[in-house]
Amino acid sequence: MGDDEQILRQRASALARPAEARARGDEQLLIAFSRAGQRYAVEARWVQEVAPVEGLVPLPGLPPFVLGILPMRGQVQTVLDLPPMLGLAAGAEPPQMLVVEAGGRQTCLAVDAVHGAYPLDRRAIQQMRRSGSAGEEFILGSTAEGVTVVSIPALVASPRLALQGEDG
Repeated sequence: MGDDEQILRQRASALARPAEARARGDEQLLIAFSRAGQRYAVEARWVQEVAPVEGLVPLPGLPPFVLGILPMRGQVQTVLDLPPMLGLAAGAEPPQMLVVEAGGRQTCLAVDAVHGAYPLDRRAIQQMRRSGSAGEEFILGSTAEGVTVVSIPALVASPRLALQGEDG
Protein backbone atom coordinates (compact mmCIF):
# COMPACT_ATOMS: atom_id res chain seq x y z
CA MET A 1 0.00 0.00 0.00
CA GLY A 2 1.45 3.39 -1.00
CA ASP A 3 1.84 6.34 1.35
CA ASP A 4 -0.96 8.27 -0.34
CA GLU A 5 -3.37 5.36 -0.05
CA GLN A 6 -2.44 4.86 3.60
CA ILE A 7 -2.99 8.55 4.36
CA LEU A 8 -6.39 8.44 2.65
CA ARG A 9 -7.33 5.40 4.73
CA GLN A 10 -6.26 7.25 7.92
CA ARG A 11 -8.39 10.23 6.98
CA ALA A 12 -11.39 8.07 6.12
CA SER A 13 -11.06 6.20 9.41
CA ALA A 14 -10.75 9.44 11.38
CA LEU A 15 -13.80 10.94 9.69
CA ALA A 16 -15.85 7.77 10.14
CA ARG A 17 -15.47 7.57 13.92
CA PRO A 18 -18.21 8.94 16.16
CA ALA A 19 -18.29 12.61 17.06
CA GLU A 20 -17.81 11.66 20.72
CA ALA A 21 -14.05 12.23 20.60
CA ARG A 22 -14.61 15.75 19.29
CA ALA A 23 -17.22 16.42 21.97
CA ARG A 24 -14.87 15.19 24.75
CA GLY A 25 -12.06 17.36 23.46
CA ASP A 26 -9.88 14.29 22.84
CA GLU A 27 -9.42 15.08 19.18
CA GLN A 28 -6.36 16.86 17.85
CA LEU A 29 -5.47 17.96 14.35
CA LEU A 30 -2.12 16.58 13.19
CA ILE A 31 0.12 17.71 10.34
CA ALA A 32 1.74 14.64 8.76
CA PHE A 33 5.14 14.83 7.06
CA SER A 34 8.08 12.68 6.08
CA ARG A 35 11.81 13.11 6.52
CA ALA A 36 14.62 10.71 5.59
CA GLY A 37 12.19 7.87 4.93
CA GLN A 38 10.41 8.23 8.28
CA ARG A 39 6.83 9.43 8.86
CA TYR A 40 6.08 12.01 11.54
CA ALA A 41 3.21 14.19 12.74
CA VAL A 42 2.91 17.25 14.95
CA GLU A 43 -0.13 19.01 16.35
CA ALA A 44 -1.30 21.64 13.88
CA ARG A 45 -1.65 24.27 16.59
CA TRP A 46 2.16 24.50 16.83
CA VAL A 47 2.72 24.88 13.07
CA GLN A 48 3.00 28.48 11.87
CA GLU A 49 3.59 27.67 8.20
CA VAL A 50 5.16 25.39 5.63
CA ALA A 51 7.92 27.20 3.74
CA PRO A 52 10.57 26.38 1.15
CA VAL A 53 14.13 25.99 2.40
CA GLU A 54 15.92 28.83 0.64
CA GLY A 55 19.24 30.40 1.59
CA LEU A 56 20.24 27.73 4.12
CA VAL A 57 23.69 28.45 5.57
CA PRO A 58 25.37 25.43 7.21
CA LEU A 59 27.36 26.27 10.33
CA PRO A 60 30.47 24.24 11.18
CA GLY A 61 30.92 22.68 14.59
CA LEU A 62 27.24 22.26 15.45
CA PRO A 63 25.48 18.97 16.18
CA PRO A 64 24.39 16.97 13.11
CA PHE A 65 20.74 17.73 13.83
CA VAL A 66 21.31 21.43 13.09
CA LEU A 67 21.24 21.79 9.31
CA GLY A 68 22.00 25.49 9.50
CA ILE A 69 20.37 28.89 9.64
CA LEU A 70 18.44 30.98 7.17
CA PRO A 71 16.93 34.45 7.04
CA MET A 72 13.16 34.65 7.24
CA ARG A 73 11.23 37.92 7.52
CA GLY A 74 14.08 39.76 9.21
CA GLN A 75 14.79 36.94 11.66
CA VAL A 76 17.46 34.25 11.65
CA GLN A 77 15.86 30.81 11.92
CA THR A 78 17.54 27.55 12.87
CA VAL A 79 16.63 24.56 10.68
CA LEU A 80 16.63 21.23 12.52
CA ASP A 81 16.78 17.72 11.12
CA LEU A 82 14.53 15.55 13.28
CA PRO A 83 15.94 12.07 12.48
CA PRO A 84 19.44 12.77 13.90
CA MET A 85 17.80 14.16 17.04
CA LEU A 86 16.17 10.75 17.43
CA GLY A 87 19.36 8.79 16.76
CA LEU A 88 18.47 8.04 13.11
CA ALA A 89 20.31 8.78 9.87
CA ALA A 90 20.16 12.31 8.49
CA GLY A 91 18.27 13.09 5.32
CA ALA A 92 19.31 14.84 2.13
CA GLU A 93 18.96 18.60 1.77
CA PRO A 94 15.29 19.33 2.44
CA PRO A 95 13.00 21.13 -0.01
CA GLN A 96 10.61 22.35 2.71
CA MET A 97 10.39 23.12 6.39
CA LEU A 98 7.71 23.42 9.02
CA VAL A 99 8.00 26.65 10.99
CA VAL A 100 6.89 25.70 14.51
CA GLU A 101 6.43 27.70 17.68
CA ALA A 102 5.58 26.90 21.29
CA GLY A 103 6.17 28.79 24.49
CA GLY A 104 7.35 31.84 22.56
CA ARG A 105 10.19 29.88 20.94
CA GLN A 106 10.29 29.32 17.21
CA THR A 107 12.35 26.92 15.11
CA CYS A 108 12.08 25.08 11.78
CA LEU A 109 11.91 21.36 11.05
CA ALA A 110 13.29 20.06 7.76
CA VAL A 111 10.74 18.00 5.81
CA ASP A 112 10.89 16.09 2.54
CA ALA A 113 7.12 16.25 2.04
CA VAL A 114 4.02 17.39 3.89
CA HIS A 115 1.20 14.88 3.57
CA GLY A 116 -1.64 17.00 4.93
CA ALA A 117 -3.67 17.34 8.09
CA TYR A 118 -5.94 14.82 9.74
CA PRO A 119 -7.87 14.60 13.01
CA LEU A 120 -6.87 11.95 15.54
CA ASP A 121 -8.26 11.00 18.94
CA ARG A 122 -5.47 11.60 21.50
CA ARG A 123 -6.17 8.18 22.98
CA ALA A 124 -5.22 6.57 19.65
CA ILE A 125 -1.59 7.61 20.16
CA GLN A 126 0.25 4.61 21.53
CA GLN A 127 2.67 5.67 24.25
CA MET A 128 6.22 4.51 23.73
CA ARG A 129 8.20 2.65 26.33
CA ARG A 130 10.91 4.88 27.77
CA SER A 131 14.30 3.29 27.23
CA GLY A 132 16.69 6.23 27.39
CA SER A 133 17.18 6.30 23.62
CA ALA A 134 18.11 9.50 21.81
CA GLY A 135 15.34 12.06 21.50
CA GLU A 136 12.60 10.08 23.19
CA GLU A 137 11.78 13.15 25.29
CA PHE A 138 10.37 14.70 22.08
CA ILE A 139 8.11 11.76 21.22
CA LEU A 140 4.49 11.58 22.37
CA GLY A 141 4.04 8.12 20.84
CA SER A 142 2.98 6.62 17.54
CA THR A 143 -0.22 5.95 15.66
CA ALA A 144 -1.44 2.51 14.68
CA GLU A 145 -0.09 3.29 11.18
CA GLY A 146 3.44 3.79 12.54
CA VAL A 147 3.52 7.60 12.36
CA THR A 148 5.74 9.06 15.10
CA VAL A 149 3.99 11.93 16.89
CA VAL A 150 6.44 14.64 18.00
CA SER A 151 5.90 17.08 20.88
CA ILE A 152 6.79 20.57 19.66
CA PRO A 153 6.71 22.11 23.19
CA ALA A 154 9.22 19.50 24.40
CA LEU A 155 11.36 19.99 21.31
CA VAL A 156 11.64 23.79 21.47
CA ALA A 157 12.22 23.74 25.24
CA SER A 158 15.04 21.18 24.99
CA PRO A 159 18.41 22.15 26.44
CA ARG A 160 19.90 20.54 23.31
CA LEU A 161 18.70 23.62 21.42
CA ALA A 162 20.41 26.09 23.77
CA LEU A 163 22.71 27.01 20.86
CA GLN A 164 19.84 29.17 19.62
CA GLY A 165 20.15 31.46 22.61
CA GLU A 166 17.28 33.10 24.45
CA ASP A 167 16.13 35.13 21.46
CA GLY A 168 15.39 32.07 19.27
